[in-house]
Amino acid sequence: MKKLIHLLVLIFLTSTNYSQSFIDTSKVWNIAQCGWSMGQFCTNYSYKFFGDTIISGITYKKFYSKLDSLTSSWQFEFAMRESANKVYTYSGSGEELSYDFGANIGDTIKQYVATVNQPMIVDSINTVLIAGIPKKRILFYSNFSWITKHG
Repeated sequence: MKKLIHLLVLIFLTSTNYSQSFIDTSKVWNIAQCGWSMGQFCTNYSYKFFGDTIISGITYKKFYSKLDSLTSSWQFEFAMRESANKVYTYSGSGEELSYDFGANIGDTIKQYVATVNQPMIVDSINTVLIAGIPKKRILFYSNFSWITKHG
């Protein structure tokens, strides 16, 4: 579940990133995860950053999730911070680099993708327009890409 949450955070950060910060505390993201088992069903998840925490003298934003249909309270998942085009996640096992938006061609990045913890090698970097704004896109050999805030 944590690996899926990391992937969802990546999607949130890249698809909604029109501000100066990768971590946006002003939004709540709602995801409907649908499937088919004895009829179609959907489960609705909500995610948000709320509040700060200081760990070993470093300030992190707290990331929460909620299963809308069953729970009314938010559950703390992990803490995140950003620094110099990098996003770090702090969980019970310590701090890990989650995203490196400043990666260069040939760099290897440890990345959680769905249920597979695999290193990803940067294949190419280009620029795409999103809502008329140029964004840097990092493509990996695995056909997965990131879009950063800078053009």
